Amino acid sequence: VKKVSGVKVFVTSSGVHTKEEAVETGAFLGKVASLLKENGCQLLLHNHENEMKPLEDGSWPMDHILEAAGSDLMLEPDFGWAGFSADELEAAQKYKERVYYIHLKDFYPGYAKKGYNRQEIPDSAFSAVGEGEIRLKEVMEGADSFCYCQGTLIIDQDAYAQGMLKALEMGMKNVNS
Repeated sequence: VKKVSGVKVFVTSSGVHTKEEAVETGAFLGKVASLLKENGCQLLLHNHENEMKPLEDGSWPMDHILEAAGSDLMLEPDFGWAGFSADELEAAQKYKERVYYIHLKDFYPGYAKKGYNRQEIPDSAFSAVGEGEIRLKEVMEGADSFCYCQGTLIIDQDAYAQGMLKALEMGMKNVNS
């Protein structure tokens, strides 16, 4: 693929909810990541709320994905979804050696950690980055500790009552302040 298109970084998501799914998916993604790495490319895993939702034993599906995958699989962690289901600062600390790109999203107070899945969340739940309850400023303050971060920052805006461009403008202002 790289030889044809010049693409060097590939991003996927998993959709896992259980430890068993996480281990199986991690093993598969590890093989793909290794193959891509052998060809000068990188595979990143982008999370949603389900990979960070604590399991009965307190672990996260993401823990099991990464353990099964090995060190070639890197992350594009969505710290908004991490904070939605668990703790965004814990995720930043826990996975700092795997962060390749930084992905930000935010939610108004009252939606995170309420058991929603992303298909159930109303559009009114999404705030501009830095305007909601996700501690994105603290995540960004710790970004220097992300071992493989390539300086790429993604602001992800699912919906916004005042319009997407206004939300992106506010998000960029908040990230840069």
